[in-house]
Amino acid sequence: MNQKTDSWETEVNVDVRKDQAFKSLITDKDILSALLGGVVPEFKGLRKEKIFECLPLEADGRTVIGRNVEHPSPANGPIYLDSVFDVKSPIEGNMSLIVAIEAQGPRMDGQALWNRELYYSSRLIADQGALFRTKNELYHNLRKTVVIWVKLSPGAKESNTIVRDYRVRCCTDRPDMVWESPLDKTEIFEVNVGAYGDSVSEPVLGMLNTLFSSKIDDAEKVKELMKNYDIDVSDTVIEEAKRMGALAEEIELVREEGREEGRSCRDAELVEFYTAEILKRSDETGRSVEDILPETIVPPELLDAIRKRLSDIQKR
Repeated sequence: MNQKTDSWETEVNVDVRKDQAFKSLITDKDILSALLGGVVPEFKGLRKEKIFECLPLEADGRTVIGRNVEHPSPANGPIYLDSVFDVKSPIEGNMSLIVAIEAQGPRMDGQALWNRELYYSSRLIADQGALFRTKNELYHNLRKTVVIWVKLSPGAKESNTIVRDYRVRCCTDRPDMVWESPLDKTEIFEVNVGAYGDSVSEPVLGMLNTLFSSKIDDAEKVKELMKNYDIDVSDTVIEEAKRMGALAEEIELVREEGREEGRSCRDAELVEFYTAEILKRSDETGRSVEDILPETIVPPELLDAIRKRLSDIQKR
């Protein structure tokens, strides 16, 4: 099996373990309420106790009850989400929200990821049709959906950022006449996790950086989460977060191996290219490769490798 296939299978294995760990920790009411309070507009600035009142809890008073994560469709096939919750809106008179939370590894990025986010969000809206007998009922009771993508190992430029939606929320019927769109039934967020100790603009980013960090021990992590973010976590959450942090590091290692493999292949190809050019000029001019090499513009870091390659060929 080649290295590229090995790397791909490693990433698949990482994603499976990541999904299992993420599902376990995101159902903790302290973690989920912190994420909602840090990202979703309806919950911004609310005390965690107020957010708790909006969460459906198990008998243990700590675990948030999730809904079915499989969304089948005869025409479009099923989609499988990490976690989906029915959450009451803290705004009186508003219908409850459908909140889906996904942990994203490295295997999808850019346009493909944006399209996936839009597709999942659209399915959460369209699949509500199965809950009502008539389209009229559906149209009068359509609930808002929120999809949050927690990216464990984003690129350096993206880390420690929260990106909200990708569509312009405005209406216009003439130049210079713009107003807020009433089509407000969906929100999409990307939460890009950084490293422990990074300077962050939002407390929720600092919380996630601390939660998933492998740079501090469990006891210190529990203390920091309580002191800095008022989050009381169980041993189970700490274990799952540790697993997630390790998987994020593994993701980055897979990436770095891929980058290193790419650099090695590129360098080897360049060495062969310059070696062939120097030998060709030597044949055409009758001059030695030792004379031609110094006047050939080559990357300095490849000079020794080119010299060695020329020497190996001349010894044949």
